[in-house]
Amino acid sequence: MEKLHSIFSIYEHLYTGQEEYYHNFNHARWTVIRGCEVLDSIGASKKMKRIYSHAMSAHDGGHSNGIFEDDKDNVKKALEGFDIYCPFHKNSNSFKMAKTIILATTVPYSNFPTVEEMTYYSDVEEEYLLDLQILIEVARDVDHLGIIGIRDELLRERALIGLMKELLQKTPKEVLLKSVEKGTHDFFNSINFYTDYAKDWATDNLACMREWQLGFSQKAVELASK
Repeated sequence: MEKLHSIFSIYEHLYTGQEEYYHNFNHARWTVIRGCEVLDSIGASKKMKRIYSHAMSAHDGGHSNGIFEDDKDNVKKALEGFDIYCPFHKNSNSFKMAKTIILATTVPYSNFPTVEEMTYYSDVEEEYLLDLQILIEVARDVDHLGIIGIRDELLRERALIGLMKELLQKTPKEVLLKSVEKGTHDFFNSINFYTDYAKDWATDNLACMREWQLGFSQKAVELASK
């Protein structure tokens, strides 16, 4: 497998201008590194990790950071960059799998096809469909862990501040401060993890991460508004 830094370098420039927001290159790198931990835990092949790493390195490139109304538009921008810079042959299963992984990160997941549907309609050869399903499940789980799964509290705080910067693009500060508690509960109540890794993590951490986010969110809004 290629070294991760060489994969990251292909896509980093796609994130220019996103540095202060949540959907920045640090987030993309984190989803790759954490996702590879999950894939290592289940004995995934080097090829699977390579496909995953290219997909998730690109998956938020060109993100509007809160301006687009529909996340499909953010994913469309990411796919445009991926199509240009991904080294996989355009007709290869690896290319099709990686594109499907990026499409599968469109949120909220409940508004879009299930993992099984995305896998079935991916145009990937049948022998690779199980691998693709696993990669989609890992990608969705790790993307959902993107703030609460950060182990370092200062980095976790920075990520939440970045998310609030995105929300402030369309929501007045006063409104956001009043709605942030309900929004936090709605997010945590909507989480439905696929992988045993994420389910085990949730058993040990989800409740305390809910309390952490509830406790820091209003301060995050204040800091994001400065």
